[in-house]
Amino acid sequence: MRATGRMTVWAGVGALCGGAALAYGWLTTRPVTRALATPPGAARPAVPEAPAPAAEVVRLRGHTDAVLDVAISADGRRIASGSNDRTAIVWDVATRKPLRRLEGHAAGVVAVGFSADGSRVMTASLDHTARVWDAKSGDLIAVLKGGHAKHVHDAAISPDGRRVVTVSCDHAAVLWDVATEKPLQTYPHPGEAHAAAFSPDGRTFLTGSRGHPKNKDAHLRLYDAASGELLKEFATPSGDGAAYAEGGKRAFVMSVFDLHVLDVEARELTPLKSQAGAGAFAPFPDGKRLLSGNFDTSLIDVVTGGKLGEVRREDRVQVRAMAVAPDGTWAVLGGGGQGNPWGTGKEAYHPAAEGDLRIVPVTPEGMRELSEAQAKARAAGAVAVTAVSADGGRLFALFGSGAGVWLDAATGAEAARFDVGPPQPATGAAASPDGKRVAVRVPMQGVTVYDAAGKSLGKFDVPRVRIMAVALGADERTAFVAGWRQAAPPPGQKLNPHPAEVEAFLVDVATGNPARTYTGPAGKARRLELSLDGKTLVALLDDTPGGGAAAVAWDVASARQLWTWAPPAGTPRRARLEASAFAGDGRAFALAYEKTVALIDAQTGKTQRELTGHETPVRRIAFDPDGERVWTSAASNDEVRAWDRATGRVVRAVKVQAEGVGFRPDGNRRLLLDVRGGKLVEHALEP
Repeated sequence: MRATGRMTVWAGVGALCGGAALAYGWLTTRPVTRALATPPGAARPAVPEAPAPAAEVVRLRGHTDAVLDVAISADGRRIASGSNDRTAIVWDVATRKPLRRLEGHAAGVVAVGFSADGSRVMTASLDHTARVWDAKSGDLIAVLKGGHAKHVHDAAISPDGRRVVTVSCDHAAVLWDVATEKPLQTYPHPGEAHAAAFSPDGRTFLTGSRGHPKNKDAHLRLYDAASGELLKEFATPSGDGAAYAEGGKRAFVMSVFDLHVLDVEARELTPLKSQAGAGAFAPFPDGKRLLSGNFDTSLIDVVTGGKLGEVRREDRVQVRAMAVAPDGTWAVLGGGGQGNPWGTGKEAYHPAAEGDLRIVPVTPEGMRELSEAQAKARAAGAVAVTAVSADGGRLFALFGSGAGVWLDAATGAEAARFDVGPPQPATGAAASPDGKRVAVRVPMQGVTVYDAAGKSLGKFDVPRVRIMAVALGADERTAFVAGWRQAAPPPGQKLNPHPAEVEAFLVDVATGNPARTYTGPAGKARRLELSLDGKTLVALLDDTPGGGAAAVAWDVASARQLWTWAPPAGTPRRARLEASAFAGDGRAFALAYEKTVALIDAQTGKTQRELTGHETPVRRIAFDPDGERVWTSAASNDEVRAWDRATGRVVRAVKVQAEGVGFRPDGNRRLLLDVRGGKLVEHALEP
């Protein structure tokens, strides 16, 4: 589905992930001051060594849903990313910061591309349109609409920026004139058109459509870019993706079934020896190597078909697009979410909490170093989850290797270390207010509650409910869990992709039996908050019937629903409630949606005040012990802020290169916890 050096294929899943060798250290905003805890059997250096530059993976944060396509400018100085959050972002490679956010599409952005001189950026969307923008100013140059009856799958811009070709599931490709915003020609296809690519020399363009292994229709088509005339049709089972290399002399064509190389001048299509698999791929500019991404990412020799390098990714984030830099030393990968944004039924799309966008090394040496670093991290076990007691005195850290560690927050000393099971992706932990118990949630295995010494107090699950959130109160005999169960399918259908009404449960830890049930509106509970006095329980939901997010509160003792809350009108449906916290007195509740924090009356559910000003989505919230200030942290490269609860004004702003995994109080100070490269670090936000 793409132009030179980058390509997207919707059938593939996976991505490349990086991480430094594990040393579990303690940091302030200055260098590391002391070791905190290390995985079993690992050495404990006072100052962990930094990863080698070749092994670095850089995360770009700014999208609030899956990244669906990526592109790199011809000079390698900028990246464009398109997301299901309906926006595209132009990034500066040197600073790794956003230059422009392009907004205006009514649905996910599935294709992006630069003109050869980098002056124009093209975006195409599931809203049936494509747009052309001024890359420097972000001004809209053209809107290409009315040419497709269904959503656009892919698009490409010509090197001179004057024409765009779009392909759609309406079985058509359209060549557009940017100046007039009118179609020049429409080309019918035998199947849903999935691929479009312009050659770097501007002489030809390709389109491809989806077929079937037994179908030998002409699913790949080569056109003369100047005249728009068809040069040749190729009988292939499917043409799901296309990308040029060698300045337009060759092109790579991928389907869910196979991978071919097209000699553009000879008009010959031949199979590639290595079957890279159905996924995203991008050829190198010289056409001699190929980057292929599924759950793992491989560097492939085009001539021999052999693998020159491979890096595993274990978080199972779906990779959807990749592009190789002009110098061939690095690439950008985009992904996130589950399923296709336009899917239905079993293919229903499940949004990501944020877009996954990474710059990765792709030289054989760089990939080898990165792979070795990941192997060391897997052997040791990276920090997966942290939980903090209400007074900030104790921390709980859970390693991916299955080791849990209680830590004294003041000294960094281990209070207890124990196994919570075999290596597994634990995805939730909650500490009791006094820091004497912790509940750990493991997918498909339920919830286990441990005491301060690591002894299991009880393990439980709730039948037919996918537990997604857990909370502990002062009562050591009980725990709170919430999740979702599948709704009954509509008449005549086998599957209902939407959840039934949300359910939370008060569970007897010793017996594992639900002692009380809390019911609310339809949706998936992703987070639970329990007030410190144990009287109010709040669940944050997404995937509600309207497609948006919501919050619901209950009185703990009576299970009576107190209120429901939803983002104000005009908030994008994609917005998720990512962070929340109760004030110590239980009277106020704060939650974040997008870049805004709402302060809510905990008894009525009415919004008292909104805190706005962050440039990126808010990820963490905490109240000061006296409740007078609210602390918020957003994605990397944004500020951590303290707000006056009464006035809503910012009273402190600290620039920290971390979004944080949580706050903890330290007397009258507030500290930000973060996990960086496998290290647990702490940033002092106040003197």
